[in-house]
Amino acid sequence: MRKDLTDVSADTLVSMLSDKNPINVCSAVCEITRRTQHSPIEQTELVKLKNNKDSFWNNYIISDFAEAALDILGWIKYKGNRKEVKNLIESKLVF
Repeated sequence: MRKDLTDVSADTLVSMLSDKNPINVCSAVCEITRRTQHSPIEQTELVKLKNNKDSFWNNYIISDFAEAALDILGWIKYKGNRKEVKNLIESKLVF
């Protein structure tokens, strides 16, 4: 995960959600989740990522991060059974 995103604008984070590099995408998801103010576009883009089955690391896929973020932010409760998503929710996406 990238650790240098605290000073990155919200618009840049949103654009990172469509990056080809899974590390950039998941880092942006984590940073968006960490922040306290959010825009409707962030929610829309995270919902789109629920369909992204690209691999991130080991058994984790990008959609796992999106599902966890949506749950953590209180936007869409995760009702699935993937242990990866449940682990990410428990972690609050703080690494």
